[in-house]
Amino acid sequence: MKLALVDLCGEGDVQERIEDEYWREPLEIMKSEGFEYIDFASGAKSMKQKIEGFHEALKSDADLVWFVRGGYSCIQALPLINWNLVQESKKSFYGLSDFTHFAWMAISRGVPVFYGQSLTSFGKYFPLAADREFLFSFLRTGRLSPLFLNPLTPSSASIDLSLTPMIGGHATLTLLMLLQYPIDLHDRFLFLEYHPGGVGEGMRDIGYYLENLIQALQRTNNLPKGFVFGQSMLPQPDGSMIPWREINVFCAERVSHLNLPVYEVDHFKHVIPFQAFDQQSDVSEAE
Repeated sequence: MKLALVDLCGEGDVQERIEDEYWREPLEIMKSEGFEYIDFASGAKSMKQKIEGFHEALKSDADLVWFVRGGYSCIQALPLINWNLVQESKKSFYGLSDFTHFAWMAISRGVPVFYGQSLTSFGKYFPLAADREFLFSFLRTGRLSPLFLNPLTPSSASIDLSLTPMIGGHATLTLLMLLQYPIDLHDRFLFLEYHPGGVGEGMRDIGYYLENLIQALQRTNNLPKGFVFGQSMLPQPDGSMIPWREINVFCAERVSHLNLPVYEVDHFKHVIPFQAFDQQSDVSEAE
């Protein structure tokens, strides 16, 4: 596939980060692996420039538009995006974290979306070629291998993630989008992962956000088909990370009273497909 690199999530120009390995090294890796890409991310400092680059990416001959990093800006981009152009482009979109805002809106318009990794995280999370092969295989072919989920509830049957309709992303952003742009979740699994934006957050905070989400789903009679929890990141006071499967067991217990199937998947090692809805748009156009 041909790739278009965009940046609607991070503030400022991605190439002006102090650490060369944050941006230059990933691009060098992509070149060395023979990927064909168009860089619409570098040089875009303001949101206006980022949106202009994004719209150019939609008009390009790229197959996949990759949001190269997470951040705090995607919510600002939503009302500036030409959503008709997004649909007409017939492209797929890929990103993580702050990308949850875009993914929620895109999926409701029948646009294929994938969740999982940022280009700028290569050096930190995927230092070896073998670590990146699952992602590069997808980027080369556009195809996903069957991926069977690990059930967290005894009654849950094994399911193939690559064939499972889902929506979601970062847990708190999913809650915010659900409240602002309601979508019928009854035929979808809700995928959730969490990583803190500040310091000092713990399991109690995840439980708090999850309880807010549960109550919002119950109040609107909009429970999903089930839950899929990804690899959440939560640092302990000594700097080490709480094991992500321990977090998922905690989350599974918090939703157990809903009597829905619960699964987990390591989205650091797999591309997560958010398959598009078959019906017409479920949310109103962003103004």
